[in-house]
Amino acid sequence: MDVLVALCKVPNTIVSAEALLEQCWGSTLYGDNPAHKVITQLRRLLGDQASNPSFIETIRKRGYRVIASVEFDAPGTSQEGTWLEESPFRGLQAFDEKHAKIFFGRNDAVFGLTKVLLAQINLPDPVELIMILGPSGSGKTSLVQAGLLPTLINPAPRALAASEQAGAISSLQLLSHSGFDLAEKGEHSLLNTLSGMLLDLEVAQHPVFPGYSANSLAQQLQQDPAPVLALLQDSLRHQVAAAPQIAQRHVLFIDRFEAVFDEKTVSQAEHLQFLTILEQLASTRALLILLACRNDFYPYIAANPVLMAGKARGAHFDLAPPSQAEIAQMIRLPALAARLTFGFDESSQMQLDALLCQSANGSPDALPLLQYTLSELYRL
Repeated sequence: MDVLVALCKVPNTIVSAEALLEQCWGSTLYGDNPAHKVITQLRRLLGDQASNPSFIETIRKRGYRVIASVEFDAPGTSQEGTWLEESPFRGLQAFDEKHAKIFFGRNDAVFGLTKVLLAQINLPDPVELIMILGPSGSGKTSLVQAGLLPTLINPAPRALAASEQAGAISSLQLLSHSGFDLAEKGEHSLLNTLSGMLLDLEVAQHPVFPGYSANSLAQQLQQDPAPVLALLQDSLRHQVAAAPQIAQRHVLFIDRFEAVFDEKTVSQAEHLQFLTILEQLASTRALLILLACRNDFYPYIAANPVLMAGKARGAHFDLAPPSQAEIAQMIRLPALAARLTFGFDESSQMQLDALLCQSANGSPDALPLLQYTLSELYRL
């Protein structure tokens, strides 16, 4: 974004790679390669071609220039300055829905996860049970809470290979959602915890399960899930008829799903019963269930037929470490939203944001430490 803005500020003017390095990286010590890489990324995002450009032209041995018309938003209409009351950095806390405006650097992951969801919905006999896998601290919780859920609340059509088929779903909209960190269930059983989440689901402010308590709903699930499944399906009937190309779903997000495999607190029988009921709920075409789990628990997942059936259907999403460009967005864009600027580090002769980007790029698995560092800088 820094490179794009630098070029757009002087449209139809050649800007050398060295000038871009000075403006956007604070140094030319890196060589021209970072600038060339970013120009390539911009072209890919814009659908541009170097051989026949519509947006950014390469002038051999001289630099680059924007050849499209450029128009900047009037003051007060951009995202700059939209987060002024508190820190735009979360420290060791996860981002949630209210932080969607300052959740940056995971657009590709949100889009990729949405594609997985739509692909599952478009299967002829779906079990909408999605596993999100990644190491501890990789940002699985934030991806769902601040990235995916706000996207589903206000969906934009997303083109997929499956949506080219006649009658296929092309977009997904969230009706209601509920979630829980399973590691914090305490003394409650898995079914009671699940029932508490289900009670939060509603359509047009009307509960999906009126008259139930967490205990009574858990008992119903244990004795005979059929009435519970019927209520879920009934909650969507009028919605489906109104917009057949948009899948409308309730979403259940179960965080730190690895707690299910804790043999000290969960018996084998409870474990199996819980997964069976999750599979039944996810087969209603009314409820999408997202399970965030540490990938070092994969041997436990591999031993469970319900969870492995999802892998065969493409329902496992592996959250990859952020790229260099994504790390830069995580550092710079929240600061822009909060009208913050980074200082200059005299010892390295670099802008502080460039120094943070360089350090984080060497440890892309250290996102919590990066957020903690940024949070502490804000406090200073």
